[in-house]
Amino acid sequence: MNNKIIILKNIMLANLKIALFSFGGGVAVISLVHKEFIEKYKLTNNQTFNNMVILANALPGPTIFQISLHISYEAGKKLGLLLALIINLTIGPGLLIGVVVLANKLLPIDKLQQISKAILPAIIGMLLAFTIQLFLTNTKENYNWVVYGLIFFATLAALLLHIKIIIILAILIFCLCFMRFL
Repeated sequence: MNNKIIILKNIMLANLKIALFSFGGGVAVISLVHKEFIEKYKLTNNQTFNNMVILANALPGPTIFQISLHISYEAGKKLGLLLALIINLTIGPGLLIGVVVLANKLLPIDKLQQISKAILPAIIGMLLAFTIQLFLTNTKENYNWVVYGLIFFATLAALLLHIKIIIILAILIFCLCFMRFL
């Protein structure tokens, strides 16, 4: 099979899995994205992925969508980007809308709130796993781990304390600016 076709197939499979299983928000599923794009399909390297995570978290918009599109473009050029766009704009939102409509019809609001509280420890666990993974993949000379740790704690604080996103963005932008001087 042609190498370009294999790359496009891998882009499609990685984006499909991420679109189908990325409930919980962007930062919560970064470890899944890492596994799919780097470990399983080898569409990019750790350094590029880590840089994309920092950049996507510092910019407004959906983190996973930004990372997915960048890596898909990097690996498959315009066709890879188009494939990722189609998958991420149809399957993920379509599935999410279907689940929300179904849950809203079948479950009372107090049960939905209990489910939401039960999911929070899983999200925190995934954030912690991602942060540990980033610590282990960086060298001692690379100070990006400071930013990764700050991203983890800022997101954790946002989840637990319901801090406004603008404050977290300001902290992340400050951290990124600070890292330029190290």
